[in-house]
Amino acid sequence: MNESITVNYIGHATTLLEFGATRVLTDPFFASSFMGSQRTNLHNFDPVDLPTPEAIVVSHVGYGHFDEASFRYLSSDIPVIVPEGSYAFIDHLISNPIIELSHFAAYTLPSGLEITAVPADHPSFSLRHFRPKKANAYLLRHHGKQVYFCGASAFGPSFNQIMTGTPDIDIALLPIGGSTPSWLFGRFNMSPEDALKATVHLRAKHMIPLLWGSFPMLLGGRKNPIDRLQRALIEIPELALRTHIVQPGEKMAFGE
Repeated sequence: MNESITVNYIGHATTLLEFGATRVLTDPFFASSFMGSQRTNLHNFDPVDLPTPEAIVVSHVGYGHFDEASFRYLSSDIPVIVPEGSYAFIDHLISNPIIELSHFAAYTLPSGLEITAVPADHPSFSLRHFRPKKANAYLLRHHGKQVYFCGASAFGPSFNQIMTGTPDIDIALLPIGGSTPSWLFGRFNMSPEDALKATVHLRAKHMIPLLWGSFPMLLGGRKNPIDRLQRALIEIPELALRTHIVQPGEKMAFGE
């Protein structure tokens, strides 16, 4: 059975993925500010209106990707899938069922959607516990379609592990912000140019960039990451056809 997939880009690394009637929320972060920067798309989204997802996936428990205040808008019955070793950091902050997934472990929802954790190159720290924690990206499979979600990662060795025995990706959601200056942040976050390399490496039919447009990203500026991506795409017309820039607060549907 084929079905459409809709990507609702809420902002930062937060998306609501709809596989037909099945919904998954990624890295819920509804705060009006991030590291002193005000959210620019407040008028585009109200978390009160968010449709109920069947599951929530969290790439890592660092600030901006795991935010306990955002869970006030979400039912405590929704399972939250997190990287291995994260439970001890968040079990006292939320009352949801917490499911830890080690790399390449999978969890299947009642709807049949399978969520597999895969490696990400992003050492994670929280403001409360300055200790490194693991990070995941996720492969979400349903009715023959496959979406890759990466909340934060450098373009590093993890991508070689991901594609071993993995079918082509239908849609890749890749971060493009927070990589500047590269000498400091390049080992944690991929650049817009790296995201295009990752698109090729993942054999992704479509790519949607994340981590841009909602907040001024570190030293890169709010629009700098997407401007860099668009400049890079001028040189690669084939990738330009596969790259879709979805504004925060907007959505894109991919047909059956």
